[in-house]
Amino acid sequence: MEPNANADSSEPLDVEPPANVLLVHRSADPRPEPTACHGLRHVDGPTAAVAVTFSDEPPEWPYADDLERFGVVAVGDVLGAGDGLPAYDRAFVVDPVEDPTDLAAIGIALSRFCEHWSDDDDHRLVVCFDSLDSLLVHTDPATVFQFAHVLATRLERVDAYAHFHLDTSRVENRVVATFGTLFDEVVAEDGSPASIPEATDDEVATVLEEWDDGDDADDGSEFVFGVTTGALDDLDRQIDVAIESDPASETDVDPEAGESPDSLTEATDEDIAETLDE
Repeated sequence: MEPNANADSSEPLDVEPPANVLLVHRSADPRPEPTACHGLRHVDGPTAAVAVTFSDEPPEWPYADDLERFGVVAVGDVLGAGDGLPAYDRAFVVDPVEDPTDLAAIGIALSRFCEHWSDDDDHRLVVCFDSLDSLLVHTDPATVFQFAHVLATRLERVDAYAHFHLDTSRVENRVVATFGTLFDEVVAEDGSPASIPEATDDEVATVLEEWDDGDDADDGSEFVFGVTTGALDDLDRQIDVAIESDPASETDVDPEAGESPDSLTEATDEDIAETLDE
């Protein structure tokens, strides 16, 4: 699989939106932001950008002349849990998710931004997910692969221009190749290998069978990339149900009313494990 090696941060990379892109790079610790990330976030015209971050630092507004809205799904114990839903009509919105293993909550938070911002014809929706290797620190590869599959599909539905970071110095080459099968293109950053080995169908099946421990689905579901379509549908449905249960208005809560919007009942670790095992 030959990556797109254009890393000029001043111009859009040669990837036609909408697209789901895997951005691979090698970084030191603490790692700098890859220059290719800027190119992938730079599109013609006004932009509404959403970043999923695992940083220890509080999120800040990035400097970009054409960026009119910026949302952050801040994963980890950085800001603490929020009360109610963010005000999506604001220019700078942060939605915290404290538990990095709660993939459903991360997917719901990102999907909320897409729900509120993807219908705005005046803006191109851009998504930066930083990073898949951060998820792999906390969660097994099969679950992260399934989660990335669900997210990529949902982002494609809303015509988002999305890229997912993956630090190749933190994962095996075969993991990189396997995850690469989910994306429209693979973009390399300076310091990355000159090319990403292309995984054959048999190689992908072997890796995913190892991740899945060879378990067979007993509910009649078919396997897609080593996980059942039933599990993919259940995770996708869980996100849809959460979005549909959100309050219809985007206005702030009246503090004098003494009430807040119905809060989302977060799935427990056992709920998520049961859903992903189905």
